[in-house]
Amino acid sequence: MPEKVVVGTRDPKSKVVHDFAPVVSRVALGAGFVYLLGSLFDLWILWFGQNAGNVQYEFVALTRTTEGFPRLFVATALIYVGFYIGGKAGPATYKVLAGWVLVLGVVALAVLALLGLNYASISSMVTEEGRDEFRWSIIKSGGLSVLYIVSLLPLGILGFSTRKR
Repeated sequence: MPEKVVVGTRDPKSKVVHDFAPVVSRVALGAGFVYLLGSLFDLWILWFGQNAGNVQYEFVALTRTTEGFPRLFVATALIYVGFYIGGKAGPATYKVLAGWVLVLGVVALAVLALLGLNYASISSMVTEEGRDEFRWSIIKSGGLSVLYIVSLLPLGILGFSTRKR
């Protein structure tokens, strides 16, 4: 049984502790799910709703996907916090979240691979004026993808192991 987390204050004149944990838990869960669903919808619109079907569009979509990953990461962290503070989630819930974090890491790996393929196919079409911007976009997106991979994959794997108390 997980220990109860109490988020609250005590009135100095009273012996009553005001427990805000249920409210904090619901707000964190609500914010996390809204942020996650909004971010996933935004990425869905980017990839499927606005798809122009060419390599330049794919490059823009890949760079914007790497820029959207922190929102997915923060939303997942809010959901974790909400479940933890609420104290009512079982191990299966945390394993599902760990699986989701692992999926995000694998998607980041796929984005990095697609960026490499995209770079190979689009670099010859970039004009001389756009080379610096293109190069920095690849460096930024590649660096962010590597950062996501080295953080999300280990965190996802560690999420499957728990400490017994």
